[in-house]
Amino acid sequence: MSDFLHGVESINSQTVSLVNTVKTAVIGLIGTAATGDVNVLKLCVSEVDDTQFGTTGTIPEALKIIRSITKKTGATVFVVNIGTGTPAPAAADFVGDYDAETGTRTGLKLFNTCFAIYGFKPKIFIAPGFSSVAGVATALISTAESFRGYAYLDAPTGTTVSGALALRNTGGIWATTSSRAKLLFPELKDSAATLHPFSIYAAANRAKIDATAWTAGGGFWVSSSNWAIDGISGLETPITASINDATAETNLLNAQGITTCFNNNGADFREWGNRNASYPTKTDSMSFECCQRAKDITDESIELAMMPYIDRPIINAFIDNVLFTVNEYINTLISRGACIEGSKCTYDAAKNSTEELEKGHIVFTTTYFFPTPGERITFDTIVDSSLLSNLKA
Repeated sequence: MSDFLHGVESINSQTVSLVNTVKTAVIGLIGTAATGDVNVLKLCVSEVDDTQFGTTGTIPEALKIIRSITKKTGATVFVVNIGTGTPAPAAADFVGDYDAETGTRTGLKLFNTCFAIYGFKPKIFIAPGFSSVAGVATALISTAESFRGYAYLDAPTGTTVSGALALRNTGGIWATTSSRAKLLFPELKDSAATLHPFSIYAAANRAKIDATAWTAGGGFWVSSSNWAIDGISGLETPITASINDATAETNLLNAQGITTCFNNNGADFREWGNRNASYPTKTDSMSFECCQRAKDITDESIELAMMPYIDRPIINAFIDNVLFTVNEYINTLISRGACIEGSKCTYDAAKNSTEELEKGHIVFTTTYFFPTPGERITFDTIVDSSLLSNLKA
């Protein structure tokens, strides 16, 4: 082909891809049901899908509440039914198994197939009615860690305030310091005064907030604390609450990394507590559930957006396109209040030696910080008698 051209041509550089935020309002529900396939991964996005599990068991109970709370935003739920609940399931039924020869999975192991089949995966894991069982709680946390998600763990039915605090300090099921665990107390009453595990309501509320437009105050980076929970008429255990009294039981629970619920002056019931189970052992921003989730989701969204660049030639255009792609996404997050201004992706030549580039290994640096929730607001009050001089004579 001649190098001569008297005219115009277009040369296509490498395509600049867009970063799409991964689906975050996705719940992984494992439990019991009177009907429906056992140990088969099911995707439920509507009440019609939910009917396959009948009306008896922890799965129908949870799905009914989830649909009620997310009726405006919708909710995506991956469901694993481990059986009818008779006889009572063991922790091993939830933990599940994987047969390398047949590829058969059971229990929580079934969630590992979500991404390959559907292209997305759960970020919130619940086992209502069973998450207070030691082996189940451990398995939920382990699953959440591998998914960059969260395990929502309930206190046992009948737990008191002092009992909930003791669960954190006696080496029991709540002794975990995992940043992937959210501890919930107490159980909540629906409009008919029937008790249900808090984890169902918390998961639905989290999904609703994620799916709420950022212009309306929602988003995956927003704390679920101080959001009203629909359909609540009371608590299993009375809890004293005050926003300006450190001795209130709501505050004592939050101080141990336990999320609770309280009656907001008779107007509604609100989720109350920002921290994950790493608190108070850890006190940095990643002890806030919303900050840990924001980092997880941002990291994963960027990683998945790199598919068009994997195995492409490492040249300046490659570097420029990656930087443009990632920074466009980060700037979008900044504009929505999901990232602090100044967050960015850069290429540092000092981190990319000739030897590593020769091996096909290139390093980009992402620097960002996510807004922490306004957990504590202090007014420095000054009583100034000199202001009396401003009175009219």
